[in-house]
Amino acid sequence: PAGDYTVDTTLGMIYDLPALAEISLREGEHLNLKTIDLTQMPPERIAMVNVQFLDQDNMPQDNVQIDLEGPMGSTSNRYESNHTYIIISCPGLHQLHAEVPGFQPVNQAIDLKPTDPTSPAPQNILIHLQRAH
Repeated sequence: PAGDYTVDTTLGMIYDLPALAEISLREGEHLNLKTIDLTQMPPERIAMVNVQFLDQDNMPQDNVQIDLEGPMGSTSNRYESNHTYIIISCPGLHQLHAEVPGFQPVNQAIDLKPTDPTSPAPQNILIHLQRAH
C-alpha cells in the first residue's frame, strides 16, 4: 500500500539511529525489498534482560522509572510483564538508574551479555530495594 516505510534494526529503533533505508511508495508503486542489499551488514547483537525490583519482604514492586545508559547511549525502552521489566539493548557494560516511590534510587552497573538468537533466554537480575529515609 502507499505510504512511508522504514527498514531498520532492533537497536536502530531502540536508540533512534539512522534507518537502514527509508521508502515512500505512491499509489500503484511496488518495491521488492530484495533490491536493498543487507548482505554486508554484520549480524546484529542484542542483549535482553529481565529485571525485578524487590522490597525488604521480597515482594516485587511496580511503578518503576528505568533508564539504562550503555555503549550506544541511553534508553528507557522497556516492557513490563508480571512485575518484571524486560529491557532490550546492546551487549556491554551499562548503568541502570531506577526510581521506585518510597525507596532509595537505584544506580547499579550491569554487564549485559549477548542473547543467543537460537535460544533467546534473557539474563535475570533481582534488585533489592532500600526504603527511603
